[in-house]
Amino acid sequence: MPIHHTTDGELHYALHNHDGIGQRTPVVLIHGAFCDSTDWTAQVEAVAARRPVVAIDLPGHGRSTEPDPAAWSVRRCAHAVRELLEHLGLGPVVVAGHSLGCRVCLELAYRFPALVSGLVLVDGSRLATAGTADHPLARALDRLGARGFVRALFDDMLLDGLPHPVVEMIFRRAAVFDEPLVSAVAKATLDWDAHQLPVALAQIDTPTTVVQTTGVAATGKRTKLRPSESTEWTRLLARHLPSSELIVLPDCGHFPMLERPAEVTDLLISHDSARLTI
Repeated sequence: MPIHHTTDGELHYALHNHDGIGQRTPVVLIHGAFCDSTDWTAQVEAVAARRPVVAIDLPGHGRSTEPDPAAWSVRRCAHAVRELLEHLGLGPVVVAGHSLGCRVCLELAYRFPALVSGLVLVDGSRLATAGTADHPLARALDRLGARGFVRALFDDMLLDGLPHPVVEMIFRRAAVFDEPLVSAVAKATLDWDAHQLPVALAQIDTPTTVVQTTGVAATGKRTKLRPSESTEWTRLLARHLPSSELIVLPDCGHFPMLERPAEVTDLLISHDSARLTI
């Protein structure tokens, strides 16, 4: 993967269909916490046949570095993505994010609205609405330590619909994250949800498609959605982004890109493409 040296470290990325730049709106793919850009592998080839695609390893994830784990934040991730896109001469772009990646997408659209022409938010959630120090996930991190916390987090992501080798890969990949970064990512995510999400949603008017497969309780416990079911997260988005469209993929775990790859690919390629200007 190529490397871009951002203000805060090395950002690894893969650019596909470079020849399409300037002809069709690029799609940027952003993964979730303790994952990497390979989660989008099934989508990249098909989407890149039609338009440029950039798959990014967020700071501290995959091959990207995070020189100061304690300073990790959603905002720093968004700035790193913005620096990369400006370096590549891309924009406006459609940004698709999964889980934590939804937060980076929203922060990017809030901070740099001219850079983002569309959002695709895949199984996002809001985990905190107030003070985060006593949040169940913060307490779990303190009680279990980094490795135990990450293991418990992924145990609850409803991975039963995935092939066993894929599940093994997810856990093996997540196990390499050490305590400073795990703690920073967990606490920064809760803090962003509690304080920055409302600010961002109040300012964003970007065309948005919401792809939802699970709901998350305040404790972090996930459940698979039924057809047409909504969640607190999707209702929050509907209130603040009234033109957004909700698509529920029922009976699916937290990784629809891996569990239902063809459906997610179709959404990225063709679903309401005129509205998303891709």
